[in-house]
Formats: sequence, structure tokens, C-alpha cells
Amino acid sequence: MREEKFLNWLIEVENKSPTTAKTYSRTIHKLSEHLSSVKPQKIDLYELDNGYLLKQFANLYDLKGKYSEFGNIGHGTYRNAIKAYQRYFSKSPKIHSVHKKIKVNDSNNIDLTEFDFPKDLTIEAEQMADYYKLIYCLEKSIRNLIQTKMRESFGNDWWNLRISTNIQSNVKTKIDKENSGIYSKKSLNKIDYTTFGELRIIVKSNWNLFSDILKNIEDFNKITKDLNVLRNSIAHSVLLPQDEILRLNLALKDWFRLLK
Repeated sequence: MREEKFLNWLIEVENKSPTTAKTYSRTIHKLSEHLSSVKPQKIDLYELDNGYLLKQFANLYDLKGKYSEFGNIGHGTYRNAIKAYQRYFSKSPKIHSVHKKIKVNDSNNIDLTEFDFPKDLTIEAEQMADYYKLIYCLEKSIRNLIQTKMRESFGNDWWNLRISTNIQSNVKTKIDKENSGIYSKKSLNKIDYTTFGELRIIVKSNWNLFSDILKNIEDFNKITKDLNVLRNSIAHSVLLPQDEILRLNLALKDWFRLLK
């Protein structure tokens, strides 16, 4: 279905000839086969629902990408096909100007072009901002779910009633250190000061509660471990490699599959 829509979009929006449109739509299958041969998981670009991941895959076939030679097949047909598919996916028109400003839109409307940073650095920053949003939403969803379930079961004093003294002590140390410094308070919720390892302990020790909403604890442990690796990369300003971007995409899908 998506292949057919992509083909029609190429003709109607990008004014491609029917022959070119058909070639591009078929090429996406060949690119999917190639990606599946070099990645640990089978990849079908027509089934992909993550625009950020698609953007990274498209970059692999760019002139300076890891698989630029593969992208050059048919005088660049493969490269042009996946770029067109990326535009279709985002429903954005083809941009002809090379002077487009690069912006990171957040609550403060930061415009990186106002600063004298190298262009490649601002491009990386824009990409990493997108990944941060995904990791932030996933992490907050996990913490909020745990806190809500514990509060519903044990009341507002759930932290003192059901959390181990060791975890309580670790969190208290972090809060005391924060209060003694010059920085603003991070959160009013103590669960926000816990590590992913501590979250796993909380869920495991109260599995009789969480088994109603989570399918199994092993998958929960895997998701939080993967998320911790990705979170550390973001925190240390490390550009996520392709495999970790794929891991993030899988973690997101796994989390929603895990919920009953």
C-alpha cells in the first residue's frame, strides 16, 4: 500500500515520469534487501515508521556515506530513490537551495546559525536533538508508569513503604547534593533520581503489581538496559552510530509491545 502511494506521489507531487516513479518505488525494495544484509535485523523501508531512522539510512547512501558506492548504482538512482522516499515520508517538498538555515527548535527557539559553530557540528546537533526527544519521552513514560502504579497500590507514601532503604539512601544523597549547590531542583519526584538499575529492582520486587500491565520482566530489563546505553551517549555528546539508532527504534517498539 505504501509503495503504491509513494509511486503516485512521485508522479503527482515531484512530477516524475511513470517510468522513473516505478523504478524508484522498486529500488526501495532493493535498498531494504541491502540494509537487511548489513544490519543485524531484517529491514523493510516500506514498513519503517521512524522518520529519524529513515534519515540515517538515507545518509548511508549519500556521496560521503558508508554505502555511497551502492547508492551510485544506476548513476545515482538508488541514492535519489531513498532521498525521494525520505521526502515522501516527511511529506516535505524537495529543497533546491543549499543555503537553508539549520535550526534546533525547542522552547527557547535556539538558532545555531547565530553562533560560529562548524556546519557539520550544527547538523549533528540537530540530529541528536531529535534522538534526545525520543529518549526523554520513553524514559519519562517508564518512570511515570512505575510511580502511578505504586501510588495507586500503596498511596502517597508508597516511596517510604515499598522502596528499599538502599535506594532511598542513594536518592537522598543525590537530592541533598543538589540542594547544597547552585543549581535548580531537578524534580519533585524522587523516582526521577533513581538509576535504571534501581528501577529494575523496584519493578522486580513489586512484580505482582506490574505483571498486570507488563508482559514479562525480562523484556522490561532489556529495554531499560538499552535505554541506559543510549542515554549515556546523549549525556556525553556522542553522535549515535547507526546501530544505536536502530537500537533506539527497537526499544521504542518493544516498550509499546511490552504494555498489556
